[in-house]
Amino acid sequence: MPVAVLSYSAWVNRFGGDRGIVGRAITLSGIAFTVVGVTQEGFKGTFALAGPDWVWVPLGMRDQLFTGQTRTLITNRRFRCLGILGRLKPGVGVGEARSTMKVLAASLAQEYPGDNGGRTIELAPVSDSALGINNRAQFVRAGGVMMAIVGLVLLIACVNVANLLLAQSARREKDIAVRSALGASRVRVVRQLLVESLVLSVAGGAVGLLVAWWARNALWAFRPPALATAAIDLSLDRTVLAFTAGVSLVTGIVFGLAPAIKLSRASLVDALKLGGRSGAMGAGRGALRSLLVVSEVALATVALVGAGLFVRSLHAAQTMDVGFDAGHLAMVGLNPGGQRYEEERGQQFYVEAIEAARQMRGVRAAAVASIVPLAGGSGVMLTVFPEGHEQSTTSHGTLISFDDVSPGYFETIGVPFRDGRDFTAFDRAEAPPIAIVNEAVARQLWPGQPALHKRFTIVQSEVLYEVVGVVADSVFGALGEDPTPVIFRPLRQEYAPAAALVVRTIGDPKALVGDVRARIKVIDPHMPLRNGGTIAEQVEQNLWAPRMGAALFSIFGLLALVLAAIGIYGVMAYTVTLRTQEIGFRLALGAQRSDVLRLVVGQGMVLALTGLVVGLVLAVGLGRRTAQLLFGVKPHDPLTLAGVAVGLGLVALVACLFPARRATKVDPMVALRNE
Repeated sequence: MPVAVLSYSAWVNRFGGDRGIVGRAITLSGIAFTVVGVTQEGFKGTFALAGPDWVWVPLGMRDQLFTGQTRTLITNRRFRCLGILGRLKPGVGVGEARSTMKVLAASLAQEYPGDNGGRTIELAPVSDSALGINNRAQFVRAGGVMMAIVGLVLLIACVNVANLLLAQSARREKDIAVRSALGASRVRVVRQLLVESLVLSVAGGAVGLLVAWWARNALWAFRPPALATAAIDLSLDRTVLAFTAGVSLVTGIVFGLAPAIKLSRASLVDALKLGGRSGAMGAGRGALRSLLVVSEVALATVALVGAGLFVRSLHAAQTMDVGFDAGHLAMVGLNPGGQRYEEERGQQFYVEAIEAARQMRGVRAAAVASIVPLAGGSGVMLTVFPEGHEQSTTSHGTLISFDDVSPGYFETIGVPFRDGRDFTAFDRAEAPPIAIVNEAVARQLWPGQPALHKRFTIVQSEVLYEVVGVVADSVFGALGEDPTPVIFRPLRQEYAPAAALVVRTIGDPKALVGDVRARIKVIDPHMPLRNGGTIAEQVEQNLWAPRMGAALFSIFGLLALVLAAIGIYGVMAYTVTLRTQEIGFRLALGAQRSDVLRLVVGQGMVLALTGLVVGLVLAVGLGRRTAQLLFGVKPHDPLTLAGVAVGLGLVALVACLFPARRATKVDPMVALRNE
């Protein structure tokens, strides 16, 4: 008996939380399934980014649920479409289980050399596969880069605080000296200063949590449309709160410790003798302040280079040639297999849908394809053997994506032919098997040779397909990918129980999506329609990740720039205060105010340029880790590096000019009288 298990969310959202659902029948793809259970709340399988509404059915129902070539291929040993989950025995680790499974893989390769030869088995914890085995590395890399840029901004902020504490400590020398003279121990002085630093850091952490609470909702509002509303839980749990509290405390201690120790070491006699006069004891700290400024500028440079690379990457992604006319294409997903259509009826439905779309005003062309570029998925992937490389235990073939399309498909989407012809209405099941390949397939299977009229076979099939056409490469799965090898077959020769109607319009395709859906409903009011929209919207979805990366990196980069400018200004302003008497002497002895301006600006720019050089070297070295996250731009892009160098140099110059101008206004008489 067909049975099914509902997820808690599906039970609530689709069936209103009906407690009598167990034992009742629901219809899936035209088949009645009896509900035998509902999972606990929050469970949605092992894929973290999946939506919460799920229905699980026994694998033994595959023949009833699958249609078309999927039903034929699912029992094929070379058709990799299933994942296996296992629970380890107590005391057994992943490494031991992996070794055992590799022995099993070797046994299968020996027993089935044609299908399992050269294959092995890999194991991964479910926690590692929750993002998808093929996507996890990309998510981890992107998350690591984002954490790194956040860490850079945190370090810059901490360096700023350390500089401010150093400046403040110079003004408190007499106060601390008096405390020490009255019996306060060095430990007590350090403890007091650390407490003050911790109060600042904890207050900053609390404000940061408030900003994070607001920002998570704002960030989630910009999620890609493909991500379900309840796919991810972004609540601030105890781990996040503990981590934030820990970071706040550690940064407060680490960056408050140096000023505290410095101040506690101050000479008691000198501090009391000089009366805590500004600059008397602070000059010895100049080296530390200079080092902090250099570090701050270097970190800001790394952050800005990262932001510049992602902005350039976004521009490259937005302007890249996808290889077809994405601006005038609309699509509506069709699923005659879900209505239990037999092949003949399904083929006729596709013909009627194409004809109905072509008759619409504003439609230039229409076709059907099992996979539409950028609409998600890579199609069915099958192992291909060029003629002359017959299937054997020593030949494992090439895994290539397949797309089954109707005549006129390439004209509809705007992909040009390089050689040969398109499919026609005469390319039916009884005609010789043919195919059209893109240039990537031609290069891979027949390098240096014309692919036209070449032949190939597909895994566990002796049928020879002849190449009758070669089309240009175009984006297939995602923007920025290397050209994907794709083989196209006539829909009449390889029936696809689920496909998409693609329509090329004269004007805005979005305005016609509703009309196309209405025309299909006239043909079959019960036909399930899916993924309706425009290809331009799919392009926008593909641009979500680079756009968000560019936006977030730009925000953090600008924040780093502002903090660096504040740090340079603060240090130079404090330096001018310390050197007021010196500047007064210089002016009294005949120095021009322009000389003082050059002196102060030069001192600040030496620090800024030193930090800039260090930052550029670090950015180039660390940029290799972001290479796979960028589109059409190298991690050492000269334009980005030059732009950051010029921009940060100008900001540093402006930050130095304000204190320098104040230095030129020092009155020599006032400075000498104070001395």
